[in-house]
Amino acid sequence: MEEDYLTPTFLFKGDDIDKIHREVTKTIVKDGKDFTFGYENKDARETAMFIQVYGKAIKRLMNGGAPKEFVFNGDKLKEFRRQGVCDDPNPFGHVYTYPQMLREYPDGDFFIDQLEQIKVKLKGCVRDDNFDNGLVGVLYHPTMAFWGEKPCWNWVQVRYLGDNKVSLRLLFRSHDYNGGLWANLSFILYMMRHFVTRECGCEIVEVLLVSMSAHIYEGDRDIAESTARIPWLRDTRSTVRRIRDYMGELCQNLR
Repeated sequence: MEEDYLTPTFLFKGDDIDKIHREVTKTIVKDGKDFTFGYENKDARETAMFIQVYGKAIKRLMNGGAPKEFVFNGDKLKEFRRQGVCDDPNPFGHVYTYPQMLREYPDGDFFIDQLEQIKVKLKGCVRDDNFDNGLVGVLYHPTMAFWGEKPCWNWVQVRYLGDNKVSLRLLFRSHDYNGGLWANLSFILYMMRHFVTRECGCEIVEVLLVSMSAHIYEGDRDIAESTARIPWLRDTRSTVRRIRDYMGELCQNLR
């Protein structure tokens, strides 16, 4: 049937990130499609996901919080966030960083500070009480087409809502929902407040997140099962793979 080829797609919204984390994890485990990342040769399960968070969820993420069952939490997450507001957008010499792609986006022999541009335009929206869909930034660059590692986060929009309120819209081409989701949101909120909204006197009141591939790696299935409260295994292919892994471990132990 044609429907078998279609991507399972889901929407979640709310102000309780613990609840949303359990629900999206359960949805991927239960309804996601199994696939293998080609260049990584790693098995995973995915859906397409749209998430809206607001209210106390924003405050908690902005303050360095994350769902209680999320693997990336506490001081480790807060230290990770601080890297996003360093004067050097790539302090550890990575291939790229999100702040670097937004603050030093390559344009020939020059670099564009997209966050500065967004901030200037947002100030105009506040001043004129104007609504503008053009406050956007991009992180992917065509020269990255054959890189092994590309930015998973590709696009951002800051949308002025009036009354000094802002909506933050994000697009991820690929999104690890076990180890990345809430750390990404906390990092991005912290960075956008630091470089954009604070100086404009604005408050981020919602995040709209689109994850084109919201996935969990099969290697993280134990954590996913614990969070979702349902088993990962559900079809013959996964069962065979689990038996194969078990037999391989058993053979190693018998040697």
